[in-house]
Amino acid sequence: MAEHKAYKDPDRNSAIAAKKSSSIRIDERNFNLVIDGVPYLIRSIPIVFNDELRFRVIINGDTEHLFTWDSQVRMLRAIDDDASVLPDGLEVALSEKLQSQLK
Repeated sequence: MAEHKAYKDPDRNSAIAAKKSSSIRIDERNFNLVIDGVPYLIRSIPIVFNDELRFRVIINGDTEHLFTWDSQVRMLRAIDDDASVLPDGLEVALSEKLQSQLK
């Protein structure tokens, strides 16, 4: 019987491996951001999906986005259906803040 090897799509984004980050304590966090004069209350919830660390990000208690690592731009990015309405400055600030939680 032939050995089965997992298919790897070269265009697929490489997320942050949860196994690699297991020694890092990652908890649900609440924080505030002010971007372009607009205040945001952020709740980030780390989740593991297919052995990759992702973040559910809830903005101002009502808007939710899913962030995962995008290897092409080397940052966490929103990948949900409504990600296109997320202001660029806010997405960059969220990525930086989420990444700083991993260090």
